Amino acid sequence: MILLGCSDKSRLQSIGEFSRIDTVFNSKDLNLFAAFNNSRDYQFIAESNGKLLEFKKMKMFPSGLPKFEKFSNHWVYLKGGCGSSCFYAYLIPINVNGHDSIKTYMFPILVNQEINIIIYCSDDTIVIENYLNGKFITFSDERLVGPYCGFSIGEIKILGGNVILEINSNKTLVVQTIDITSLI
Repeated sequence: MILLGCSDKSRLQSIGEFSRIDTVFNSKDLNLFAAFNNSRDYQFIAESNGKLLEFKKMKMFPSGLPKFEKFSNHWVYLKGGCGSSCFYAYLIPINVNGHDSIKTYMFPILVNQEINIIIYCSDDTIVIENYLNGKFITFSDERLVGPYCGFSIGEIKILGGNVILEINSNKTLVVQTIDITSLI
């Protein structure tokens, strides 16, 4: 077992008895680990500024651990698959006062860590959320169809205080602008 960047491996074992510890992310400011017991339970442990941050235990999806996507001063973003057309994201807080739990999002479309926004699908609705303060807005449109409304989206991006959403509707591209200034 190799723990990259961890100053003292025994510090991680002091949190709990783990059968395996994997490094998920490593930088000069942060080390993020996934610690496993003998079942399919695991938990994330972060080492930042000499302190260990412990997060709740979770069940692993059959597809395994999520993969590292992005990192900011406040959050680590991980994304994984949970089936043939199922995917999810974890946002793991790092040194953020008042935010001590991992947020799980099903069907994430876009994450912008500069302005703390995640965009994801919830049935036939697009949800745009500021993951630091919990504020969100929703967008529904009859052209968002399918078991996952993301199938109807051509492109999605954030420009200034707007989300620009391209919806594929009967082989025609419809552009929708959604004001998100109330979230940022």
